[in-house]
Amino acid sequence: MVVHNEKTKLSMQESFELAINTLIRRAIEENGSTITHTEIANTLGISLEDFTKYYNSENTPADIFKVLREHYKRYLGNAIFVKSIETWELDEDEFEDEDEEML
Repeated sequence: MVVHNEKTKLSMQESFELAINTLIRRAIEENGSTITHTEIANTLGISLEDFTKYYNSENTPADIFKVLREHYKRYLGNAIFVKSIETWELDEDEFEDEDEEML
């Protein structure tokens, strides 16, 4: 996590969903082949249920990313696929100003 100041925080987390979407897109672009979620899950040695859980959550074990990169290096290289979330803490009076503008 990177802190910009006392009221703003930026957190970054590796994203399984982004990595998978990039893998599928690059496979199509480079050689016209379609790689399915089932094929990727089998390559990773996990069930399709676990694959779907990781794809739809923010909690993918690091070893899954390692295996993903090893097997699909051609498409993913050593890239890290990150989602960033920026959080702002506003003072109460800032909310009141916005409420008044909406009226």
